[in-house]
Amino acid sequence: MQPLPIRLRLFVFLFLYESSNLSLEAVDQMYNDPKCKPWNSGNWAPQGYTDRKDLIEKTRAQMAHRYSADGGSTTTGSATYNSHSMPVGNEKV
Repeated sequence: MQPLPIRLRLFVFLFLYESSNLSLEAVDQMYNDPKCKPWNSGNWAPQGYTDRKDLIEKTRAQMAHRYSADGGSTTTGSATYNSHSMPVGNEKV
C-alpha cells in the first residue's frame, strides 16, 4: 500500500475538522467558533467543559440517561424501540 500523496495529507490537515464522538450540536458550535481551526480541532471543547474528554463523557452520560428514561437500550449506544412502538414485518399500524 502506497502512502497518501502529500496534497491529500495537506488538504486533510488544513481543511477537515476532527469531529468524532461529538454530538451534532457540538460540531455546529465547533464550526462556528472563530478560534477553532482544523489543525487544533481535536483538542477543542465548548465553553463550560474542561477539555474534549470531559465533553464526550458528559454527552455520553446524558445520552445514556435519555435512553434509559425512554426505555431504550444503552448497551449499543443507540436507541432501541419497544416491541409495541414500531411495526414488525407485515403488521399494520
